[in-house]
Amino acid sequence: MVTEDGIPFYFPRQFAEARSHIEAIVAMLEEEDPAYDPRGQLNMEAAKLYWGSKDEKKEYNKRLRRFVKFSHDVKQWLTESL
Repeated sequence: MVTEDGIPFYFPRQFAEARSHIEAIVAMLEEEDPAYDPRGQLNMEAAKLYWGSKDEKKEYNKRLRRFVKFSHDVKQWLTESL
């Protein structure tokens, strides 16, 4: 799960151990279909679409693809402009 600002949201088993944080981040990135967890609802509209009906899930994926393309295009533009 990632916040609207692009910050990953993960759940380490032990907050005091760096290894636990790294394992939690890797698990978050590798998870293809995470179980429902209300602590991870950082963008309520996205959560509603993701956990909603089949059509809402399709809308979520469509918006996600658009956002990724937009982010890539902005990064490319910034790289070329500098």
